Amino acid sequence: TRGNWDANAPEAKLNVTSRRQLEIVEQSIAALARNDLSIIEVGCGSGWMCERLARFGRVTGTDLADQVLKQAAARWPAVNFVAGDFMTLDLPLASFDVVVTLEVLSHMADQPAFAARLAALLRPGGLLILATQNRPVLERWSAIDGPTPGQIRHWVDARQLRALLEPHFAKV
Repeated sequence: TRGNWDANAPEAKLNVTSRRQLEIVEQSIAALARNDLSIIEVGCGSGWMCERLARFGRVTGTDLADQVLKQAAARWPAVNFVAGDFMTLDLPLASFDVVVTLEVLSHMADQPAFAARLAALLRPGGLLILATQNRPVLERWSAIDGPTPGQIRHWVDARQLRALLEPHFAKV
C-alpha cells in the first residue's frame, strides 16, 4: 500500500480552493463541446473529480495511493483507475485529449521530466489543465507546516512554472 491519505475525502468536504478548481476544470473541458474525450487526471486522490469528468468521455485516474484507488474503483466503475508512480506507469503516449493535474507539480522530484511526460501523453492540440501552489503567496501569507520526512515540496512561482511548460506547450 502506498498510502490512504485521501480515502475519506468526499466531495462535500472540499475546501474553497478545490471547489473553485473543479469549477474551472469543468468549464474548460465543457468549452471543448465534446463528450467523447479521453481524459487523464494525474494525482486523482480519492477519484472524486474523475467521476465528475466522466460526462465528457473516458476517464483514467492515476495516483500513488493504491488502496484509495481500489475504493474509488468500487464507487466509480466507469473510471479506469491506475495506481503507481506516474513517471513510470505504462500509459499510452499521445492518447489523451485532456490532462488534468492539480496540486501535484510541487511533489515531483523532477519537475522538467514531469512536464515533458504530461506533454507526451497529450494528443496534438490537446489541453493541459494544471494548478499548482503559488510559492510567493504561500511563503508570505500561509501558515503551512513544513514537509513531513520524505515528502517532496518544491513550490514554484509564475516564472518558474512558465519555464517548465513553455518547452512542451504551444500556449501557456
